Amino acid sequence: MMKNTLIQRRHFLLLAGAGALAACADKGGAAPTFAPIRFKSMSAFRLNVEKIEIENRYQSPGRLPHVDHAMQNSPSAVMSAWAQDRLEAGGQPGGPIARFIITDAKVIETELATKSGIKGVFSTDQAFKYDARIAIELSVRNERGMTDATVNVESLAMRTIKEDATDVERETLWNDMIQGMARDINAQMEKNIPQGLGKYLQF
Repeated sequence: MMKNTLIQRRHFLLLAGAGALAACADKGGAAPTFAPIRFKSMSAFRLNVEKIEIENRYQSPGRLPHVDHAMQNSPSAVMSAWAQDRLEAGGQPGGPIARFIITDAKVIETELATKSGIKGVFSTDQAFKYDARIAIELSVRNERGMTDATVNVESLAMRTIKEDATDVERETLWNDMIQGMARDINAQMEKNIPQGLGKYLQF
């Protein structure tokens, strides 16, 4: 049972990494579709800068134990969306430049030990653990190209899932985890931007 489920899930991850949609083989459910996580309903931080550059320095290996590449709302995509929705340039040409840098956006899977034999038949164990980290740097370079102000934020999360979980349950867990981390990053930014980049804020 455990072996078959693992094989099915590995096959799903390979398809997802290639951009395909896989059907859930274990219980016949259709693959879920999640809306993109966006922040357009929130007011933007208007900065006195010429432009805002978004840079993703995290490149997923695209293979296990990494699973971030298989997520519909990957951490790096969600963070790029945050910058697009919540940062706005209000300065003049030739002025300072803000840089939003995604330094980490990984989700790592670890297979957990489960009971075997008779005990395993009558129990359902947590079989996989997912550890996620998102790290962001937001800085402003002045007209001389020198970094003048910087804000760094980080969010960590961990989830486990049972051995008989369906692909639908797994994808839902992933999406819920990233949503929670996005809320955490957003809350930290709302606190830290006025403190660290206050002199560049336009009201």
